[in-house]
Amino acid sequence: MGKRRSFKISLILEAFQNLERSYVDLKKHLSLPPEEFAGNRLVLDRVRIDFNLAFESCMRVCRHMSTVLGLRTSSKNCLVKLGEHIGMEDLEALERFTQFYFRYRDLKESVSPEELYRFLRENLTIFKEFARRVVEFVKETTGNYLL
Repeated sequence: MGKRRSFKISLILEAFQNLERSYVDLKKHLSLPPEEFAGNRLVLDRVRIDFNLAFESCMRVCRHMSTVLGLRTSSKNCLVKLGEHIGMEDLEALERFTQFYFRYRDLKESVSPEELYRFLRENLTIFKEFARRVVEFVKETTGNYLL
């Protein structure tokens, strides 16, 4: 039997620092009136970058933790499977969030700026809930309170 792998706290911290920066920027852009958000190419480009960084930051943590925990996951189900494992409450919201992200990222299927605005306004907190639950889980299972 090999040595039990443990969570890399530095990886989780770095990813969640990136998530926090993106989250703050996204919140700032979402404070604009819907018409201004939808009509501003520069804002939409920034939102694309921030949304990608925020999602990929969560995925980085998800892939790492899934490996350590021995969960078999793919890009499309990683957040939900890990969320379930760590006791996240609203798995349906996490599933919707993941599906929306992949639809948004896949340029073959267009998401209107208005739909993006509405979706992120209603669901942006899912990033925070996921990060909070990951931190709680790591603290509970490792006794490491540095997070």
